[in-house]
Amino acid sequence: MFLWSDEGIILVIKAYSSGYRMIDIFTKKHGRRLGLARPSKNTQFPTFSSVETNYGSRNEQSIGFWQLQRGSNGWIHVSRSAMRISVCQKICFLITQLAPLAVPHEELFGVVEYIARNMQYFSDHETLSAYAYFEFFLLTSTGFGIDPQTRNADMINNLWANGILSRIPRERVELSLEVTGQEICKHAPNYGNLFSGTSNLPFFHEAV
Repeated sequence: MFLWSDEGIILVIKAYSSGYRMIDIFTKKHGRRLGLARPSKNTQFPTFSSVETNYGSRNEQSIGFWQLQRGSNGWIHVSRSAMRISVCQKICFLITQLAPLAVPHEELFGVVEYIARNMQYFSDHETLSAYAYFEFFLLTSTGFGIDPQTRNADMINNLWANGILSRIPRERVELSLEVTGQEICKHAPNYGNLFSGTSNLPFFHEAV
């Protein structure tokens, strides 16, 4: 048996056979992992929930089963902010598009976990800035980066040098989203980021 425990953030929940759900979770030490879980009336885990995970499978290559306990960001269950919900959707979607399965990205997880834990306290500008930093860091940490030939590439790389807590004017945040959005569309062409595109991703309200 292949067994481990970790902390994670739920990315996608899809219906599966025999009453099970297929759940894609971004874990701290094990990267993205797919596993099955059976829904329960007492365990409702919307997308972007923080969870404590126990995972078991026959071997490292086969799909296993999740045992989940709720983590720290319960605010997402009751949020009525369209902007925050949209950010949650897009973060989950982009990780599934650009982060490969079973490859740890602990620093990226730290950024996402920080956003998940604290976004309830952010202003709209802080929420937008955090999302812009996430797009930049996602590209950097997954090896795509920003094409040096892209207009304003150097400026964007320098913009976030002080990390997610940088105090960035809104016009610079929007420029960063424009640049990272262009890069993301090269690798996830059906995606529109928060500044320029679609906000109605279909899987957010599913729960397990």
